[in-house]
Amino acid sequence: MKSRATAPYEAAQRRITQDEGYRRSVEIHQGIEALYPRIEEASAHFRAMRPVDPSLPKPPGQTRAVWIDPIVCAIAIKAATTKRAVLTLCNVGDGENALILARVLLENAVLLEWLIRGKGRRRLEAYVLFTSVAQERIVEIVERYPQRFLGAGADRDQIASDPEHRAVWTHVFRDHKGRSTRSDRATWKFDRDSGRGRPVGVGELFREVEGSEHSFEYDVLYGEIGSDIVHSGPFSLTRTLQLLGGRSTFTLQPIPVADPCAIALASSNTAMFLVLDSFTQYLGLDVSAELTPLKARAQADPYAPLKQAAGTMI
Repeated sequence: MKSRATAPYEAAQRRITQDEGYRRSVEIHQGIEALYPRIEEASAHFRAMRPVDPSLPKPPGQTRAVWIDPIVCAIAIKAATTKRAVLTLCNVGDGENALILARVLLENAVLLEWLIRGKGRRRLEAYVLFTSVAQERIVEIVERYPQRFLGAGADRDQIASDPEHRAVWTHVFRDHKGRSTRSDRATWKFDRDSGRGRPVGVGELFREVEGSEHSFEYDVLYGEIGSDIVHSGPFSLTRTLQLLGGRSTFTLQPIPVADPCAIALASSNTAMFLVLDSFTQYLGLDVSAELTPLKARAQADPYAPLKQAAGTMI
């Protein structure tokens, strides 16, 4: 006997498994994941730490060195993990939460592509240096709410300000008035001549990578629809209100919305294509023979055979 808690999920699962576009996206997802072992098979080793570009500002008396290869690898791994989570949610018919994670993955993909662009490795180096800012800001937060963190099991002795981290925050990442930045953006651009830097927002990342002022991914999936769902806007409640039907009394139970599953998984495939393009370019690895057919299939209309069949019946 089905429980009231599982019935909505089973109905959502039936709905998506009957969608040809969703089934096609699942197959493309599987093709993408099948490429992951190629990375390890390439036996590309992490390079040693290297001094940062001399044009980047630095604290007095410090010569900073950074290890950027593990950061690039970690960003790609985070993307692959989020990609799998999108599929997991879609497979239980939870399209809205899958779309939220697809939005996270889109930003992850654009971040990696933006970081490896530009001359030299300055963007990556600045990104790694920003970990000093993140470290010091976490210390400030813990000091502001000590009892909450200690009550959650945090070890106060392990969370302490570090003079070198503080110096990086003070001398490298400054706002237009020369003060330590309060921005939480880890993506920065620095002028080679003046050494002045500024944080780069998500919109600017998308515009540079897309090469256009507008894109479907940013304007719709990240912007209008994605933002509305993330922030529980009125539009995100439409399908749930429909599912409530003609009820006249309150209820409280999980009600997954399956409709966004197809676009969530398809957009996560598109994002992961960009991750693989960027990551393999960084490694000097060519997987175009496998990736190109997957991209072409993703562009094809999965409903074309159904439309043709419907046309012959008219």
